[in-house]
Amino acid sequence: MVSPAPAAGAVEMIKIVRSPGGGYLVLTRENGSERDGWVETIEEIEADLDALRVDWPPEG
Repeated sequence: MVSPAPAAGAVEMIKIVRSPGGGYLVLTRENGSERDGWVETIEEIEADLDALRVDWPPEG
């Protein structure tokens, strides 16, 4: 489960796909709306993800 930090929007899902031509396609679902964006480097993705907190469900 991905939980947003207090300053972030209500992110429900994130999917990152490496583009064959270079860069990354970033797909998100926020507040019931799906969005996409393209970034050139993994560092850009990491900077965006710094605003989120990831909570892993308990095992078992």
